[in-house]
Amino acid sequence: MTSKERAILKKEAQVIKSTFQIGNGMLHESNIKALKDGFNNKELIKVKVNRADKTDKQIVEKIANEIQEKTTIEIVDIIGTTIILYKKNKNEMLNIL
Repeated sequence: MTSKERAILKKEAQVIKSTFQIGNGMLHESNIKALKDGFNNKELIKVKVNRADKTDKQIVEKIANEIQEKTTIEIVDIIGTTIILYKKNKNEMLNIL
């Protein structure tokens, strides 16, 4: 993904609300399945990681990298405890890029 494409996706993500929540800094297979299912209708999804310690960015980055490793989903950006994810959809009606 180019920096220009990333900038476009970040701008699009500003107006959407978090679609998924991951609790206790743990990523489960059910979370992965739900994300994959979520990308059937959307190309851009925000994920909120619930943490008691909001300053622990390493856990959020670890979860984002784990999502990327287990799927074909790309990380657009990580802002605090929110992960912005993108997956190009085959449905031509949804194409952001």
